[in-house]
Amino acid sequence: MLPCTIRQARFTDIESVLEIEKQSINSWTYNQFIQELNHEFSVFLIAEHEGLIAGYLIAWKIADEIQLNSIAVSNNFRKHGIGSKLLSELTTNKSDNIYSSIFLEVRSKNNDAINFYLDNGFTKTGLRKKYYTDDDAVIMEKKL
Repeated sequence: MLPCTIRQARFTDIESVLEIEKQSINSWTYNQFIQELNHEFSVFLIAEHEGLIAGYLIAWKIADEIQLNSIAVSNNFRKHGIGSKLLSELTTNKSDNIYSSIFLEVRSKNNDAINFYLDNGFTKTGLRKKYYTDDDAVIMEKKL
């Protein structure tokens, strides 16, 4: 596992986060990332390795659940445990213990992502037909 520091995102991180986004999911905009910095319920984490932003995670904490909205790792840092470390930080460093589960949707054709989530303790709990314009979404959950 590559050593990295997990911290809260800052405005100055957005350009680097946008570059990672373009390498992976490519569905979030600059303005959406800025908005996440301002939402009280949003968790926006950065993984940093030797001064470089290696990945990010965005989740919403609402009621007793966490909705994982986006997680991505730079192509240069993939397969080094960065994504798992971001997920671990989300689940272990909560200020209170009111959260019972993390939920997410992932493209049904994205086997790499599905396997990543399975390896990190998530289970498949459902399917949303035609959730994306070109694919179904697998609903996944991790009990906390």
